[in-house]
Amino acid sequence: MNKELRDKFAQEIENLTLDQITERLSAMDKEVRESQDADAVNVLTEKKEMLLERKKDLEDLEERKRKALELSGGAKGQKREKGGKEKMERTFAVDTKEYREAFFKNLMGKNLDAEERAAISASAAIPTETMNMIIHELEGAPLLNRITILNIPGNVSIPKEDTVNDANWADMGAASTDSDDSLGSLDLAAYKLIKTVEIGADTEAMSIPEFEQWLVSRLVDKMQVALQTAVINGTGSKQPTGICKNGAIASGQVTTYTKAALKYTDITKIMGLLPAVHHARASWSMPATTFFNEVLGMVDQNGKPIVVQDIANGGGYMLMGRPVDLVDSKADTIVFGSFKKYYVNFAKAIEIKSDGSVAFRTGGTVYRALALADGGVGDEKAFVVATKATA
Repeated sequence: MNKELRDKFAQEIENLTLDQITERLSAMDKEVRESQDADAVNVLTEKKEMLLERKKDLEDLEERKRKALELSGGAKGQKREKGGKEKMERTFAVDTKEYREAFFKNLMGKNLDAEERAAISASAAIPTETMNMIIHELEGAPLLNRITILNIPGNVSIPKEDTVNDANWADMGAASTDSDDSLGSLDLAAYKLIKTVEIGADTEAMSIPEFEQWLVSRLVDKMQVALQTAVINGTGSKQPTGICKNGAIASGQVTTYTKAALKYTDITKIMGLLPAVHHARASWSMPATTFFNEVLGMVDQNGKPIVVQDIANGGGYMLMGRPVDLVDSKADTIVFGSFKKYYVNFAKAIEIKSDGSVAFRTGGTVYRALALADGGVGDEKAFVVATKATA
């Protein structure tokens, strides 16, 4: 399968669900069994390998979600008597409606009964449904949906390749030649990511679902922006080390483009600097000003547009067949690469707390979202960084 067909198939399967991929794999097995064409079997084999790789990625994502929810814990079920004779059980596990209502009643400053107070005292964990909303909000940012997000408590060290030689051929019966491979590590710490918002005393007028949606949206939206910015331009000082701040990016993959305005040849040069192994999952990241002022409307050597809008998948833009993510990063900086090779670890899952004393004068309440996280590049060869030339 040539590069063009391979890239097209990679884009086609990018948005498939786990069930859809399983169905495609089953259908391909049948095609392979029935095919009498060797070339067709080879193409099907390549497609199946790509589907299996994508299937593993989705399974890994589901596992990360499961682990994130496990970090929440939960309070044990409790019982109460009703009418002196009949017993009615209310369960306050973290994934129940009772716990969710108690959690948000507590945040809103509403009265709790004895069982609700006991449940909240036993566990300050975010309700499961709310945590799912938070994860969904975070993954709503395309760039964060492309990186690798982990949920491993405490500091973590991720192995990464330093020097890895190619495989070599050897005669039958002959010993292979050992190669000097070496591994390094990406060490991630736990830095505070905090967002606070204040709301007046009128929260009592809100229903719990309305309040939950408002609070999650306000808190996570700002954390989402901070994380995206850190992925690209984080300084590494009490925050993640961004791709553009990673001094180990291969020197041959740090370049400049025309000062006056980007040219088609600048785009192809940037793409050409990325090793072929990373092209299948590569995407673009750039400021909106750069994209709309210099990239959108650009044509190739035959006068054909190199940017198209993917209306079928949410209206996102594709540049030379690769997705474009618009981020609030340093002006005139373009990153092209496989963002799967950037890691963010939540050493502590997001927690939400409230404090009415902080806003005593206004009669309001301050709500705070706090997470402990860090991030960094897991493979410096997976990215090309381009900045505008100074002359």
